[in-house]
Amino acid sequence: MIYTSKQLFYLLRWRMGEPACTAAVRWAGKKSLEKVWFSCPRADWLLWLAARLGVSRTLMLRAVRGCLKLAPKKTRMELLKYLDRESFCFSLWSDVDSAAYGAADAEALGFSFRRWDIAYRRSLKNMARVVRAFIKFEIIQKKVGEMEKKFAIKKKKK
Repeated sequence: MIYTSKQLFYLLRWRMGEPACTAAVRWAGKKSLEKVWFSCPRADWLLWLAARLGVSRTLMLRAVRGCLKLAPKKTRMELLKYLDRESFCFSLWSDVDSAAYGAADAEALGFSFRRWDIAYRRSLKNMARVVRAFIKFEIIQKKVGEMEKKFAIKKKKK
């Protein structure tokens, strides 16, 4: 991929009609897609990208279920009920975000916000590893290639 991840996020926003998180776009900056995929600190951002690129529902659900295994049992059971009933348009990345909130609450509730925030970020980072275990980078590369063909995107020459 010759274009930057920031350009990819904007392209997906333009083509798919759903804006990317501003913080995600800012974080991605001029990193390559590969660097973004392997160093992204948030599972919800990875899932958003995978969903926008058209990764299969089955693979996405496996990744989300894997992430939910890291959440406390009460949070996990509550979110799994929705996963089984809701249609795929239900935001899976918000489930992962909710699971990370639950994990942070279990670890740091009653402590300072700073400690809770650290626990929340750690949960999302651990869940990002799970997403990468289920959705391999080769799949993301393939989907970007398909998107380029579908929308006739011209690559810049080096």
